Amino acid sequence: MKLYSETKGQGKTILFIHGFGVNTYTWRHLIPHFSKNYKCIAIDLKGFGKSPKPFDNRYSFFDHLKIVLEFIEEQNLKDFVIVGNSYGGGLAMGVAIEFKRLQKKNRIKGLVLIDTMAYIQELPTFIKILTIPVLSELLSLVIPPSFATKNALKEVWYHYSKVSEDVIEAYKVKSIRDRYCAIKTARQILNGNIEEFVNSLKNIETDSLIIWGEKDRIIPLKTAYKLHKDLKKSKLEIIENCGHVPQEECPEKTIKLIEDFFSEIRF
Repeated sequence: MKLYSETKGQGKTILFIHGFGVNTYTWRHLIPHFSKNYKCIAIDLKGFGKSPKPFDNRYSFFDHLKIVLEFIEEQNLKDFVIVGNSYGGGLAMGVAIEFKRLQKKNRIKGLVLIDTMAYIQELPTFIKILTIPVLSELLSLVIPPSFATKNALKEVWYHYSKVSEDVIEAYKVKSIRDRYCAIKTARQILNGNIEEFVNSLKNIETDSLIIWGEKDRIIPLKTAYKLHKDLKKSKLEIIENCGHVPQEECPEKTIKLIEDFFSEIRF
């Protein structure tokens, strides 16, 4: 499958992987800045944004990971950093785990994990609803997409007043295919051997920056501390009064933390 991607800038490569329910738009503040000195590649995961949205049953975490790994090989990425938010951060760590297994770990220079998926936890309300058969389909038909998106973003952002109409338009469900892919990904989010993935986190040796919004209501702050403890070479930075998407809600602070990390790992 050929994922949709956007490339800007030249130099060493940064691969950006978005979270559940969004797309490359989530990096609109970071890419204009980092593309001045780096080659920035942002992908849309299968079923999201402008990537293919097939009516199939392969939307698990490991299905998404396989496709991301294929994209990395197709692009022949080396000496690159992965920046991932939420679900995308989980995929970033999945890449690091797989590369270590294949003895390719030196190809990845670093990981930037922003409020990342890491451990088995209770799903947020807007995702949990999508996992309920029949009800999710019925609600998606009767609830206007903009209303549903606004409700989800109220959980995601700490300062909802910062959410513009452009953000709502970028993330709202626009088609039957959008709805199908979101539901499939939500229902399969814990499919496969997630426990093996969790147990493998301690094996990651890649330099990692963990950025977390202090007021994250999707993945609790305690997850950040646990991940920092489990990852062998990690640095934890917490952004006060910020929610689940610091790259959108607190972009200036996020950019500064990433820049400092890049300096530390000489990237």
